[in-house]
Amino acid sequence: MEHTASCRLAAERFHGLTDAYRCFLAGSCPRRSAADAAGLILSGVRGPMPAESGECCRELGVELSCCSLTLVQQMSCRPTQAPAYWTQVLMLLFEHMDLMAVLVHHFNHEEQVVCHLAAKTVSTNVVYHLHKCGAVSPIWQQKCVEAFNSSVSGPELDSCLWSLTDVLKQLLKEAHQEILQRLLAAFDSSLCTLCSNFLPEQRKEAAQGLVGFTQGRPRGTTFCLFLDLLEALTASTLMCDTGLKSQRLTYLHSSALLTTVSCSPEYFVKKRVLLLLKRAVLQKADASERVRVKKQTV
Repeated sequence: MEHTASCRLAAERFHGLTDAYRCFLAGSCPRRSAADAAGLILSGVRGPMPAESGECCRELGVELSCCSLTLVQQMSCRPTQAPAYWTQVLMLLFEHMDLMAVLVHHFNHEEQVVCHLAAKTVSTNVVYHLHKCGAVSPIWQQKCVEAFNSSVSGPELDSCLWSLTDVLKQLLKEAHQEILQRLLAAFDSSLCTLCSNFLPEQRKEAAQGLVGFTQGRPRGTTFCLFLDLLEALTASTLMCDTGLKSQRLTYLHSSALLTTVSCSPEYFVKKRVLLLLKRAVLQKADASERVRVKKQTV
């Protein structure tokens, strides 16, 4: 009986969220107040409460989380294009309801789709927050720094790697040099630690560690996400060379990366490393050519 009531409540939340999502896509406002809409979205992101432990509630909870996360991500993508109602909802969620803390907590969610949507929502809001006030989200930064310093393979590290890479790519695409510099400075130390943990300096240590780390899908996936981040960091030098060590990690650890190619048993890891090194060489050549042309014009 209790499970039936809990599932009914979850179903009501889901219908409320889908109605809110339809209104947002249509550019209109639901009947409920902005505070009520924000509360509904927050409850959806959190998922079912511990008392709502039935299988039906668990599945509905995942759907609730996915729907809520997608709505928040869309609101963060185009805040200026939506009515003021939705801007107020977004402000209530992040400034008064501490939604960012809930989102980064989902980086370690047991459902992979929730992990990914949480990371996607976070990265979109981080970029929005950077444009709005020029500051890096402290909650997100702390979560990523902790994950990078510990370098423990798992959903949380994967989400942190993906979200930072996505933020970097968005800033590179939009050519926001000053904001990019601020972001890189915030993560420089922890990124160097992460790279040292993944790519030991000594060849023997690298060979022993990389074989174990890149073998198997979960760890191999984490390593490829790490390579994606290295590529974005290397590409950032074309927009602004800040002199930070994190921008040169691919070059500084090129020997260990080559060791990965010879030692890793996973083909997709070998291929991904070779692509990274190839693009790094091309980018360096392009940067050198730009400097040469600039000197000639001067």
